[in-house]
Amino acid sequence: MSYKLLHSRLYQFLRSFTTMAIAKGRPPALTNPTLVKIINQFYKFASIEADSIKHFPGYDDRNFYFRGVPTDSKKEAEFVLKMFNSLHSSHDVVVGISEIWTHIASKGFTYSSCLRNWEKKAVTFVPKSLCEEANVSGSTETYAVRILYFVSGELFDSIDKQYLTPKLMREAGTFLGQLDAALKDGFHNTAIGQRKNVDWDLSHLLHMRIHLPAMDNLSRRAMVEKIVNDFESFVQPKMPSFSRGVLHGDANGMNLIVKENESDEYQIAGLIDFDDTVLSCHVFEIAIFLAYIMIENLNPIDYPSPVEFVCTVLQGYLQVFPLSKDEINCLYYLVLGRCCQSAVLGEIAYKAEPWNSYLLTTPEKAYKLMEILLAMGKENVDMIWVKAC
Repeated sequence: MSYKLLHSRLYQFLRSFTTMAIAKGRPPALTNPTLVKIINQFYKFASIEADSIKHFPGYDDRNFYFRGVPTDSKKEAEFVLKMFNSLHSSHDVVVGISEIWTHIASKGFTYSSCLRNWEKKAVTFVPKSLCEEANVSGSTETYAVRILYFVSGELFDSIDKQYLTPKLMREAGTFLGQLDAALKDGFHNTAIGQRKNVDWDLSHLLHMRIHLPAMDNLSRRAMVEKIVNDFESFVQPKMPSFSRGVLHGDANGMNLIVKENESDEYQIAGLIDFDDTVLSCHVFEIAIFLAYIMIENLNPIDYPSPVEFVCTVLQGYLQVFPLSKDEINCLYYLVLGRCCQSAVLGEIAYKAEPWNSYLLTTPEKAYKLMEILLAMGKENVDMIWVKAC
């Protein structure tokens, strides 16, 4: 067998293996009747409005919005049901996430309260066999399920760009810094501390190398490889000195809730979806947030580039949660690292579910941001951000 043929077959195997690994634990795409059946089996509802059910797109889990009347309250309310990826359905971790809500509530943060099941527990473990689309009778695998009361307001990413004022951007950064400070102040959970979210924790960015064979675009693959190599050379040696703690882990404009105040200005109302929470380096939190805000604002109004656009976010964060010189110096590499994760994992997830076009929306913009940042260079980006600090 020729070298080229052997290489081609190995590449196809690795590509297939990587795609299957991403999709392996993802819950099945439930139909509305199946979802209603699961809800009624484990929760007390007088009625569920089946026509209200909407599927919220996601990478790893399944998220559904619905309206219903809980038996206890006898009043219609809005809910979000999350069915976790089976690989993330550890009982201790899911319960640990609930303990985060309790802790931040004691610090004055608003969070989405949880609807208890028949056993008055916050988390339900649904057998895979109940998900008829899975077609796995006899399986012992389970998916963790949680139902939360829907948080009213608008998503940060959904409001008109004209309302993304320096004041609101600074407030967003301040809010995130206050959240990290609150979690740093007295919160500890063993399960979360031991959690290994290899794909999404920036600590494990080198893991992206495993996914390189699944990338069809060679120029993009080379770009990702450079970013991962730079992380290994310039960030990893400094990580032992970085401040560590429990992070939200996925702060972005689709998780940040805003509301209009009496002056018709938007203000930050809360942050949802703590399901990627992990014990890691604090600087990763703001790096992730900066990456996603820039991804959604590649051509911001009245700013030369997305780098200048997020300066007030960084200012707001650092005012309440200062970072060391080394941590700030690594922001450039960390933002690029999150872009890599979002782009590569999104593409792989799409190959597992080619009908789900949502999975490609962020990757395309993430690649564009990588190109912008690499073209500007670290020195120029640092000059803008350090000046803002």
